[in-house]
Amino acid sequence: MEFDIKHITNPVLSMQLLHEEFKRDAMKLSMICSSSGFRVRPYKDGLPHFGKLSADKQVEIIRSIKFYIELCQEQLSEGSSLRDNLSFTWKALRKLGLTPKSDLFSLIKDDDIIEIYNGESRQVYRNLRYYDFCSYSIEELYSLEWWNLFSRDDGEITRKLFEESNKLLTGEVEGHIFSETKEHVVTELASAELLSNKYRAKLLSPLTVNKTAQAFMVVIEANPLAN
Repeated sequence: MEFDIKHITNPVLSMQLLHEEFKRDAMKLSMICSSSGFRVRPYKDGLPHFGKLSADKQVEIIRSIKFYIELCQEQLSEGSSLRDNLSFTWKALRKLGLTPKSDLFSLIKDDDIIEIYNGESRQVYRNLRYYDFCSYSIEELYSLEWWNLFSRDDGEITRKLFEESNKLLTGEVEGHIFSETKEHVVTELASAELLSNKYRAKLLSPLTVNKTAQAFMVVIEANPLAN
């Protein structure tokens, strides 16, 4: 899964190699997802978003996509479906070295969206159910910040979710947080289909390393709006 181009000294060549590696991996991930019934667009011609990023950021994104490809391949090689929410997410936690609360998986349903964020609140995992409600490409999702991709019809939701997640990361709350946020509409700002969906954050839960919270999971109930 490691990806390193430090031995390439020509910066133009380095960028070319990064762009080709990204396109190969994005297309591979798109095809894997498509084989399980998920429609996932790989990238736009010319890489208008990925191409603007620094080389370090591009390498980081490529590593993240390779992690996801490996996760999918392991799931399929074991004869499990990519739509098996629990086993797919459990496999991700093992690969990330994170330990959930013992009863967390009893609170997750197969049709939930599951997201994992690290200590810097950067998303490091999303289950494939996410793509049932998203028309952005892999390039857009990995290259652009959340606030440039989506809007909420209630701006207070974002503040409240940040507040709840911070309680987990600081250790103020050691168990699950059943979010006080309400159902709200999230709209894509610049995607292929400009989808709008109803989301409700059901719970946030700490994920630990050596019994210390280093990340957290958000479990989301989602329903599509007529688009």
